[in-house]
Amino acid sequence: MARPYNKPVLPVTRRAPAVFYVPSISTATSQSPQPTSFHQSPREPHAIKGFNELLSFLIDLEAGRSPRYQNQQDGLSPDCLNFNIGAYTLPQLLEHLQDTHPRVKTYLEEELRYEFITLPSGENIFSMPKPKRTHRFLATVVEHRASAGIHKLASEERLSKAVKKEINAIRPLRDPDIKVSGPGVYNVLIPDIAFQPHAGSGYPTFVAEVANSEQEVDLIAKASRYLLKTHGNVRCVLGLKIRYPPGPRLEGWIYLWEAKENPDGSYAVVTVINRRQFMPYEGWDTLLLKLQYFLSPETTLPNHVQNLEIQIPLSDLADELADEQRADQPTDERNRELKRAGKTDVS
Repeated sequence: MARPYNKPVLPVTRRAPAVFYVPSISTATSQSPQPTSFHQSPREPHAIKGFNELLSFLIDLEAGRSPRYQNQQDGLSPDCLNFNIGAYTLPQLLEHLQDTHPRVKTYLEEELRYEFITLPSGENIFSMPKPKRTHRFLATVVEHRASAGIHKLASEERLSKAVKKEINAIRPLRDPDIKVSGPGVYNVLIPDIAFQPHAGSGYPTFVAEVANSEQEVDLIAKASRYLLKTHGNVRCVLGLKIRYPPGPRLEGWIYLWEAKENPDGSYAVVTVINRRQFMPYEGWDTLLLKLQYFLSPETTLPNHVQNLEIQIPLSDLADELADEQRADQPTDERNRELKRAGKTDVS
């Protein structure tokens, strides 16, 4: 679960809680949930506006869209998005999301870093670091390269038609809800990348997580939940950690874990790759993933086939990600970096 990063919280001034008004809106005909408006109090129109903008922003962010945003509060960090939601509190926000958009609530609690600040005036500010395109970019590139590696393996002439059929059936799965066992309400995970053995097979067997602002210890804990709490359905977890906040050079590390079944039917986590650096590029050309990670545990293919390797090239990944990260910088900062590199901004 994402935890608020530690900053001093200003003194709290108690105020009467606002009352939500949730109009009946049918979303059965729409693939994307629509934000639910709140009753507009004449005393706090800016708070209503801030709350609805925050709600719309979170919905778009969870759906993978690039929401428009602006800093709403003077005097706070320009590197953060600050939504002034007046007397509305964090528990009220979470309760409303649970009732209307549970996927967004899970995304907020599992994926995002945020801070909830109460000003001396009693107004509440929901503050979070500005989202970076590098997170989604890296996930998309790795997913595409894994798909290309699967396709390349399926085209090898030495493989039988039955094996090729199994490989060609492997499909990427976009934003799946993966239920994990255990107490509490945080029992759904949404990976950045997922592959299933074939369409309609339910659980993905291979998932990947990109950690930007997320801490390394949280990435490891999440991988354990995938492998230990899905009863062997998730067979492998790939972790990609990007240094945050970014330093003078782009740095990234790869982790790889797989599930191993014990004689008593329980599962253990086996570390295959532990924090191996892939950015900056230092000669590690290719990430190799066993075919068995992408196949169903019930597959009948022989072991020598399951141990075939899917290749994901890494040599130019750092360069592509560095270009994307530069495009995500503020214009003045980007121009300074381009000037140092002897280039000119054409935007």
